[in-house]
Amino acid sequence: MNTLNADSETSVPNFSECLVELSRLPWVDVMPFVREKRVHRGGWVIRYVEFQQGFEEEGWCEKGHMGYVTQGRLEVRFTNSAILAGEGDSVWIPAGAAYRHRAKVLTDFVHLVLFESHVPGAA
Repeated sequence: MNTLNADSETSVPNFSECLVELSRLPWVDVMPFVREKRVHRGGWVIRYVEFQQGFEEEGWCEKGHMGYVTQGRLEVRFTNSAILAGEGDSVWIPAGAAYRHRAKVLTDFVHLVLFESHVPGAA
């Protein structure tokens, strides 16, 4: 049995943890132009992030990200390339120097749902 709170084969899982009610969580300001709602589940971090106009990463990020854009549009720049992601698009960026990246908001705001490994340095 592979559950979040099961101690043994006879344990009953806590199914209430299967629902992540991001709508009930307060926004937390994490840096200028960025706020988020964050939940840890089973080795993963689920983040609902709002990037506001004016956000542009100054340095390179080498963390891995997998997510879905729910609103807005952003540019993700790599060393020698760039992608544009908008509403309905998904992004998948592996961790590591080869995929180092930085993002820039192109609209008034961007809402992203991100799923990141909770392994230190991976997300």
